[in-house]
Amino acid sequence: VSNPERPGLLGRYYFAKPGISTGGLAVSGAYAYLIEQSYDENANIGQMAILDISDPANPQPVGSVEITERFSSARVAIAEGHAYLSLSLCSNGACSGSLKVIDVSDPVKPHQVSSLSLPGGALDAAFSDQYALVAAGQAGVWVVNISNPAQPYPAGYLDTPGYASRLMVAGEVIYVADGGGGYLAGGGGGLLLLRLNPAK
Repeated sequence: VSNPERPGLLGRYYFAKPGISTGGLAVSGAYAYLIEQSYDENANIGQMAILDISDPANPQPVGSVEITERFSSARVAIAEGHAYLSLSLCSNGACSGSLKVIDVSDPVKPHQVSSLSLPGGALDAAFSDQYALVAAGQAGVWVVNISNPAQPYPAGYLDTPGYASRLMVAGEVIYVADGGGGYLAGGGGGLLLLRLNPAK
């Protein structure tokens, strides 16, 4: 985007098999982390692929790890040498899922180190110090202690008024996209602003 008015194609990565689509994506340093998914019997199956993007014109796959459960949606976020997969599976209006932690310190040999089941599923994750904040749809927002990535555990919870689908952290403030609730007139969806440490 050296010329914002005329962005151009710099590089491209092709899936190795037909029928693959793209889920979540994260970039950290010289690597991109991409959810590759395919539809199978009312849900998705797939893997997280790691691409070397040090040469943006020629991205190369270097490693991958299988996602060991079926999912409706999958997103990925990176923190401190680990990839956090937010997985959600919804059926007949009910959702479940998990936060999976993948060690990516060696991009060639990524491996899962833990998995935490979360009521409502996991639609998105962001980080603040030793915590992962997880958007869990109708279940609200989970605060997960990840000080030991091999043993994450729920440290707190907030039942938001709507459907928490995405979130971001800036400083001490958590911004939650909370469809069907929030502070917009009529309750048609809104943005919640939360503080991780309300005592401050």
